[in-house]
Amino acid sequence: MSDSAKIRINGLTKYYGSTRGIENLNLEVKSGEIFGFLGPNGAGKSTTIRCIMNILLPSKGSIHINGDVVSRRNSQLFKKVGYIPGELALYEHLTAAIGLN
Repeated sequence: MSDSAKIRINGLTKYYGSTRGIENLNLEVKSGEIFGFLGPNGAGKSTTIRCIMNILLPSKGSIHINGDVVSRRNSQLFKKVGYIPGELALYEHLTAAIGLN
């Protein structure tokens, strides 16, 4: 895989106990490319995205964004990445009002 990739995944594997979520995924998305995840339920689409966004920790493999390793210690990467989950759930007691009396 080339160094010009915006997203590079090598050998990504995620297990939930003994249940496989993703196994040995390799993926590269270059600058200017549009990439979508298509597949049936249980194919690993959401698990892959959650690993990219560092919401889930992979069992094995590596993920790079703009050449930097995705890790809990590298939270600065996500200031330029947007993510809205399909099953977005907000707390019912929160409002958009800030400091209004």
